[in-house]
Amino acid sequence: MRSGIGNSASDPFFVSVAGGTGTGGATQVEGNAASGATDTGNPVKIGAKYVGTAQPAALTAGQRSDARVDRLGRLLTFGQGARTYAHGQVTIGTTPTVIAVMQDERGAITIINHGTTDVFIGGAAVSTGNGALLAGSKGASITIPTIGPLYGIVGTGTQLVSYLETY
Repeated sequence: MRSGIGNSASDPFFVSVAGGTGTGGATQVEGNAASGATDTGNPVKIGAKYVGTAQPAALTAGQRSDARVDRLGRLLTFGQGARTYAHGQVTIGTTPTVIAVMQDERGAITIINHGTTDVFIGGAAVSTGNGALLAGSKGASITIPTIGPLYGIVGTGTQLVSYLETY
């Protein structure tokens, strides 16, 4: 199939479309490497659409959607606001205490300190010497964009924290 504004291949506006044949005679672009395989050819250039602050219409199963970018052309990977959330409270002790388990769909988790004891946040091996500080100030918070599990530890005593996971 050939199509374009110009009328010859030497015209800078001439477009040549090649690829496999889809259903109904439509031309489709096909890759030459399977998913996960090493690709040695030129990639297919894709584009996206800037739509300002307008939210897209809800889709139903099988519908396609345009990729969206912000006004600087950066790809948006999720819309404004969380689709849903989960919350709870945990009392943190002097050994690594689970605050939240791994959640594949989680976008971020916010942890809020309820008292005056410093809490250190990190992975399963968190300690007061290597964790991220959640200051011992009532209402102090930290937001971490992660799907991984999070633990907390205090130096002495215990400290109540709450968490809000956004999905």
